[in-house]
Amino acid sequence: MENVKPGFSFRSVFSIILAMIMLLGVFPAAISAHAASRPGQVKNLKATVISADSVTLTWSPVSGNGIHYIVFTYDAKTKKYNGIASTTRTTYTAAKLQRNMSYTFAVQAYTRSSSGKRYWGKLSSDLTVKTGEPVRLGKPTITAVKGGRGTITVEWSRVKNAEKYRVYRREKTEKSYIRLIDTASLQFVDKTVTPGKVYSYRVRAFSQSGGNVYGDNSDLKAGGTEYPANTVIQKLTSSEKTVKLTWSTVVGASGYQVYRSLTGEKGSFEKIAETTDTFCQDKTAKRNTTYYYSVRVFRKAGGKTYYSGFSNIKSGKLKTEIKTICPECGRILINPSSTNWNLIVVNAGREISKGYQPKLKEIVGSGKYLDSRVAPYYEKMYYAARKDGITLTPYSAYRSYDRQKRNYEKLTDKYMSQYGLSRKEAEKKAATVILPPGTSEHNLGIAVDICNTKSSFAQSREYAWLEKHAHEYGFILRYTAQKQSVTGIIPEPWHWRYVGVEYAKKIKDSGLCLEEYLDSVGISY
Repeated sequence: MENVKPGFSFRSVFSIILAMIMLLGVFPAAISAHAASRPGQVKNLKATVISADSVTLTWSPVSGNGIHYIVFTYDAKTKKYNGIASTTRTTYTAAKLQRNMSYTFAVQAYTRSSSGKRYWGKLSSDLTVKTGEPVRLGKPTITAVKGGRGTITVEWSRVKNAEKYRVYRREKTEKSYIRLIDTASLQFVDKTVTPGKVYSYRVRAFSQSGGNVYGDNSDLKAGGTEYPANTVIQKLTSSEKTVKLTWSTVVGASGYQVYRSLTGEKGSFEKIAETTDTFCQDKTAKRNTTYYYSVRVFRKAGGKTYYSGFSNIKSGKLKTEIKTICPECGRILINPSSTNWNLIVVNAGREISKGYQPKLKEIVGSGKYLDSRVAPYYEKMYYAARKDGITLTPYSAYRSYDRQKRNYEKLTDKYMSQYGLSRKEAEKKAATVILPPGTSEHNLGIAVDICNTKSSFAQSREYAWLEKHAHEYGFILRYTAQKQSVTGIIPEPWHWRYVGVEYAKKIKDSGLCLEEYLDSVGISY
């Protein structure tokens, strides 16, 4: 302290040094911190309800530089203020609020130093405001669903306060709706429909003012295009007697018209049939002639008939009938290997060759045999019946040509001696009970006679089970009283013939005998 001049105290020196440091900016942060003062309190907080779920807040500006504002809402449950927005403006719109609810708002100003520290003003006074009543929209009424050639027009009534309408559609076979369009119009033309299909529509009103508000869905209203869709010919088959064509089903069709031309695809077509089925047999076709076919769909509605375009064209002609006649008996000779083995028809006029021998398999240890392709199905049926307490005992299955001949001749001789008939008369009568050799389904190994202990098989539990379930395993009741005039055989409730699972159900459902069914579908036998 000896070097200090009189009158120049240590405090004076320190003051000078501090002044120099401040002047040179050694402590700018300290200077800035000192300059950043707390802002004032936000005043004059006001609120305006601008829609059912929106409120606009305004307040007076707080003086100072770099003023920011935080908008709070007060949670009465937690008793805390929650910040919902930050802004430098003196207005803020709180949207997507719950309708018809009270909200408490407050605003607080703050400034920020260069180091990022915030200096808060005092929180404003609370302001409580209630949002508006919910907008309520009525339910529109669909006034019309009108079909055109490839469109459906939907019209509906106006709904008060609605800004737009949402249109939904569902196909008849679908479970859920798809949204088609939002529109301010009272009409919508659906151009995405398929002719012939039926659609259900519903409409819902909504408003976007103050948030999306929806009314109730309208009642459903269904409709379809007036003009049906085109069909497609899928298959054309022919036999010696008929040409058969099948086509795809068209939803909403009232029926189908079949057209035929003799002069090619570009020739003149004439209508030959009108049907509600999806197949047609042309029984007027002549041999050695090629025919061209097309199908048109029609739909009747409102006293009018609407037609589709013509389908694709398919051509065909009758098969050439090639018959081999037995010179001795005059019957048609059948070659089982050249046709559908499970659909072969043998009868008094159709005979298989004497040398035909199917590959056999014993069934259920009975000592009886069936064609090896049939035996597994009989055994499945046998064991299924056993589960139901039914025993299907096979009495007669495959018979050789020679055995069939012995049985037939034995019955013929009996009729000659018992009734005094000539051989020709006795053979004819015997053929209604036991077919001549080569003409019985037993000779093919595809039929089985099932017996029981009762005198009448038709009244037995076995018959009742077969009548209900046999088709599930490919078997049909071959000879009935109703079809005796066609088959030429007396009723045989015990005689069950294998045709395959696919055909057994179809034949059973058709109510036709085997010959009639094959004719009806154009399958040659």
